[in-house]
Amino acid sequence: MAEQAGADCISIVVGWHESTRGALGRDVHDDQWLPLAENASRAVKIPVAFGPRFCDPVKAEEALARGAFGLWEVCRPFLADPELLHKVARDRLEEIRPCVGGLLCLSRMFRNLPYICAVNPRLGHEVEPEYELRPARIPKKVLVIGGGPGGLECAFIAAQRGHSVVLCEKSERLGGQLLPASREIGGGRIFVDLARYYETMLRKWNVEVRLGTEVTPQLCAQIAPDVSVVATGSEIEHFPIPGIHRNHVVIAHDILEEGAPCGDRVVVLGGERIGLVAAEYLASRGKQVTLVELGKRLGEDVIATFKWRHTAWVRELQIQALLNTRAKEITEEGVVVEEEGGAERLVPADTVILAIPRKARQQLLTDLEFVCDELYMIGDAVKPRSMHNAIREGYLIGIRI
Repeated sequence: MAEQAGADCISIVVGWHESTRGALGRDVHDDQWLPLAENASRAVKIPVAFGPRFCDPVKAEEALARGAFGLWEVCRPFLADPELLHKVARDRLEEIRPCVGGLLCLSRMFRNLPYICAVNPRLGHEVEPEYELRPARIPKKVLVIGGGPGGLECAFIAAQRGHSVVLCEKSERLGGQLLPASREIGGGRIFVDLARYYETMLRKWNVEVRLGTEVTPQLCAQIAPDVSVVATGSEIEHFPIPGIHRNHVVIAHDILEEGAPCGDRVVVLGGERIGLVAAEYLASRGKQVTLVELGKRLGEDVIATFKWRHTAWVRELQIQALLNTRAKEITEEGVVVEEEGGAERLVPADTVILAIPRKARQQLLTDLEFVCDELYMIGDAVKPRSMHNAIREGYLIGIRI
């Protein structure tokens, strides 16, 4: 749709978040709508302004140079990183915090709430003193335990304020829940970009990163921090069901992060976001997938503005969704389920994927109580939730300590 913005410019607007196909979210490639602007520029004699889901300043500069449009309309990229233009001008592109296109900002707006951003905790709170980043009055030694989004945010913010920060991550990679999230079939690679941004900021602010390091009370005592931040995240537990320890039962993270072997017929237990991502990822690769969800709907932990995309993918990929259904037993042949009304049947499966329940990893809060002075907990370690909760809590602790 073309919309005249005064007499001097035409603004190109494409769809809306309720469109039957994606228009503004990360499921749309960042230059998918660019041909519309190019066609409009050839058809009219006044400048064309363009910006829908067009977030990359490098591509924008190239498009402007060849006359694809006359003005880059930047909205959500500025919400994610208000310093975007300054970073471009100073050739600091790797420091631009990427918009992940999850439409959290719109989800809030449609509920008559102030904008917030999944990756920019200050959005909507710019004038509040408790959100202001100031130099630390007393530099401290800070230990951040966990390299997920909350821990990464906390580590570089604390270091930016002048603290000496050590970040320990048990695995060999930073990112935490960003890694399985990157398997989302609709633009999940943006989470890899977000992890790369955090790695850049850790280097810039001289955070000492120790990968493959599990923190114990002994190691904490050896590091001797003034402040410890537990950002250990959550894990998927083996819940009490006969057959849960069979060889063909795997955790969703093992499929999404490590590429664990998977058969052609798959049953995913749990229809929240991690289960949906796993089911869609496998179905897009030709697997026959069934989702088993105890509740009456899928995606209970997915924000409203993105939930419908998962609904569409489930339909398009022909994933069978069994709602109000309980898994009773895992056998060699598949999963015995009890459907609403009490009827039981076997759902054949070569591989059974556990996507529930997510449990917070909280043991270190107890273990470190008498090892360091200040002790905080953030993110999924408090309660399994969404990425934006972890990033916000990481930021608030980072500017507090």
